[in-house]
Amino acid sequence: MAETPQIQLRDPRVAAILAFLVPGLGHFYQRRTFKGVLYSVCILGTFFTGMYLSDWTVVYINWGKKDRIIPQACQVWNGLAFLPAVIQARRVDKIADPRILNEPAAGHFSGKLSDVTSSVELDGHIAGELQIEPVGTGFGRGYSGKFIGVFAGKHPIQGTVDGGSIDPKIAPFRERRLTFDLKGTVDFDGQDLEFNGLASGGMQRSIADWYAAPLHDDSRIYSPTDLETANNELGRYFELGTLYTMIAGLLNVLAIYDAYEGPAYGDGEDDDEEKPDKDVNTDKESEAPAPAK
Repeated sequence: MAETPQIQLRDPRVAAILAFLVPGLGHFYQRRTFKGVLYSVCILGTFFTGMYLSDWTVVYINWGKKDRIIPQACQVWNGLAFLPAVIQARRVDKIADPRILNEPAAGHFSGKLSDVTSSVELDGHIAGELQIEPVGTGFGRGYSGKFIGVFAGKHPIQGTVDGGSIDPKIAPFRERRLTFDLKGTVDFDGQDLEFNGLASGGMQRSIADWYAAPLHDDSRIYSPTDLETANNELGRYFELGTLYTMIAGLLNVLAIYDAYEGPAYGDGEDDDEEKPDKDVNTDKESEAPAPAK
């Protein structure tokens, strides 16, 4: 009987660590290419499918929140894919009060201009570049800055900003919601008209501030909370995304075990069925007694 091929696990501890960091990487280290591709495609595919379904909001950490223990305990086994959630949670934990602007911010703003008390009544969409910085101290702390853009898609508009309501810097949404007073001029057919109104909308966040950021679920910060907003906008896809990312983590536990201990059956991954040796059979047939006459 031919010998069963042996699996060269190399250093199982290194393989297990690599498999934890990136699904399939430990198997590539062991030169088990097929399983490396299988684990990486299936596990990472499941993880990022869940992230996509939930609009990238379900993998996060809220320290001390009991309802997040089970999802986090499963998702953490995705290794490096879970690491941004740890980093973002640490960043949020260092912010004393997320309800105020703590540093200058700039980006593309899109929203609505309304409640205007001026020589011309404006009520419509505005878009453009917004630059703001914190002003004041204590309870009266807010922000000021300037806005340059267009009103109703065609009329140039610019003005000064005086605001107070703003979303936390780090949150799992691509837009940072804010509301501010906007005072300035808008160009109507070459004529600059002064206005004084209220603008509300969102300013674009960088991916470093929204990817894997924790969902704020404290109504004192913003109402509705980020958790309520995510559930309202995504519906069942929020829970479905959570389930997919949890399954991916649990699957990687099996991949880590396989990288450390080797296959769960036999001595190798390509065991052949036991087949009788042809030479042995031939010899036995030749030694068989001749039939009686």
